[in-house]
Parts: sequence; structure tokens; C-alpha cells
Amino acid sequence: MCMFPRIIRNSFSSTRARDDARIAHRLNRELRGMDSRQGRFLPDRAYAGGINLAPGLYSITINFFNGAHLIHSERHENVRVQAGALNLVTSYFF
Repeated sequence: MCMFPRIIRNSFSSTRARDDARIAHRLNRELRGMDSRQGRFLPDRAYAGGINLAPGLYSITINFFNGAHLIHSERHENVRVQAGALNLVTSYFF
């Protein structure tokens, strides 16, 4: 159970230095017990881009680079672009 509101509310009850030390100690104790596993699985980087195209049928290639080095390439054939619609192509590489 997280007690941050109580910690902050109680921070004005006694001398400032003693309260600050108590807050730091309690926050440290609370944070050590938090479940932070999901943070290890989030991507290091995420990019989004967009281009304007006339409606039609397209073949596109998405390239992934590490600096100047091409590390992965993905080809999408027959991508239909429609006016007034969400035209979205997703791609990812681990």
C-alpha cells in the first residue's frame, strides 16, 4: 500500500530537517516495494512519422537504422490509402 499522501500531509508536523529525513526514509521504503517490472519491457526508443499521399494503392518499405547502418527492412505491398480515413501502417523491430 502506498502512503505518499500521508507522508506529504505529515511533513509539516515538526521541525523541517527532521521531517525531511523522515519523508526521505519513508519514500525510500515505499519505493523499494513497488512493482517496476513493466519498465524493463518498454522500448528504448519510439518514433512516429507521417507523409501525405494521394488516395491509391502503394508498396512501401520501412527501414530501421542504427546510425548510418541499415539493421532491418520491412516491405508492405498493396497498402490502400483512402481519403478521409485513418491510413496507418505499423512496424516494429527488436
